[in-house]
Amino acid sequence: MDKSLPIPMVDTAGDLCSVKAKISAIEANTKTDVMSRIYSYSCNNESPSAEETASFMIHRATLEKAIDDANELQRRLSAHKEALDFALSPIRRIPNELLGYIFECCVAAESFRCPDMHPASSPWLLACVCRKWRTVSTTISGLWSAFNILGARRTRLEKRTSAVVRMLNLSKQQPLDIEFGRDVYCHNDQFEMDIITLLSESAVASRIRSLVISSVPRVIRAMSSAVLPSLEKLDIDLARSNADAEQESLEPIAFNDVPNLRRYKEDDYHDSREINLPWAQLTHIQLGYRRCVYVEKLRDVEVLILGGRDLQFAGSRPGRPVVLPRLRCLEVAQVHPGQLANKRILPRIFEGFNMPNLEELKIRIIALELNNSMTALFAGVSRITSFTLGYWPGASPDVNFQGKSDRVLDVLRSMPQLLFLQIEAVYYGHDVARVMVGLADNVPTIAPKLAQLRFPDSTLYEPGPGMDALCKLVSSRMATPGAAPLREVRLYIGMDAIAIPIGKRESRIHEIDPALRFGAASKVEDWF
Repeated sequence: MDKSLPIPMVDTAGDLCSVKAKISAIEANTKTDVMSRIYSYSCNNESPSAEETASFMIHRATLEKAIDDANELQRRLSAHKEALDFALSPIRRIPNELLGYIFECCVAAESFRCPDMHPASSPWLLACVCRKWRTVSTTISGLWSAFNILGARRTRLEKRTSAVVRMLNLSKQQPLDIEFGRDVYCHNDQFEMDIITLLSESAVASRIRSLVISSVPRVIRAMSSAVLPSLEKLDIDLARSNADAEQESLEPIAFNDVPNLRRYKEDDYHDSREINLPWAQLTHIQLGYRRCVYVEKLRDVEVLILGGRDLQFAGSRPGRPVVLPRLRCLEVAQVHPGQLANKRILPRIFEGFNMPNLEELKIRIIALELNNSMTALFAGVSRITSFTLGYWPGASPDVNFQGKSDRVLDVLRSMPQLLFLQIEAVYYGHDVARVMVGLADNVPTIAPKLAQLRFPDSTLYEPGPGMDALCKLVSSRMATPGAAPLREVRLYIGMDAIAIPIGKRESRIHEIDPALRFGAASKVEDWF
């Protein structure tokens, strides 16, 4: 037997023979006159004599000993069988190629794709199970091609650096997806510079496909000097730095050697240094806290996400909007949910840009001002097929909710090609109900082609006018000639909604259209 398998060895044949011998002896004794006398007492109320009592006690002790021996044998045999089951487990017989494929699927399916250097995170955990798993996992370079580098305490910097070197070696020639962040509690400038030196080596830098870096300007500047021919996605969070430590003043940080860069994301901007990129080759741009955007950088962009706080566009001229011919997706997002967005951000966008091919629009701003002039701006984006509206009508109790709902309907009326509508983070279910009623009463004129409707994080699931209006909308679209029936309606049902009697209302929708899918809302596809 393989000594590597921890199987407890037992003398099964000897134990069985011993138990059989004892059982045979006991059975032989049961055929005697003594046993006949024992059984006779089960049929009457007589009392055994003193001699019989002593004999019966001996027989009972013998039987108890035999039962204990049998139980012990059963326990040992069960343990032996359990060990054999472990040894014969199908997972031990999986070929290495198939096992490696399973490992790759499991790691790729994780919600956090870039594991850190902790031993409990994959793929380190796979390498700690057994020798076979370690051999298989360390030979699959794809498992080690994505990882997150965080700072460490001074006593562990050497181990953390060694772990990074080991992952770079195990990844072989695979494209690298790296997240490099500054730990708030235990950051070390020298460690960060050592990591940048490792990543800047030509053999490593040439394989970096995606880079997320959050650090001070000095570290990011050092990374920008590397040649990154395979870099496709760059995410930068420029942290504040000590003015005394940053002697290079406000010189721009330039990423020049990135010929394949297509996607750029800029998180909360805490530093005034400019970051220069080959903007003309970018197709996806997300700008967070940046206060000023040069319009020349956006001419060829396809997907644009802008922060909604006091954003200015440099280089634009009044009355002469800049044409963005390739822009198909635009999102105006709130960077800091606790702060109100600038109400002029949307007029600036629609007045400053001509977006003839815009198809997908997402507006996620608190206190959105949908006035007459604002709704008129939407008339120029009639090609929109997907519209997401969030954070309305606002948390202020003195807002005219009826007027807000009417403005939303006016905006939807300007989108005749609309196929997908999502209204999210709604604070008052009655306002959603007004929009639903408006859609139901104006099927021929408002979004006649609407096919998908979603309400994540809304209060529409509450019993009341919201769900009734949704049912009315579904039935109205089915009964109106020329109107496309809704193919999908999705609501978010949170933990607080478990006790709400929504079952009957759900059944009503299914009765209206058996093909209608009704369930928990899935996350809208992330452009980045």
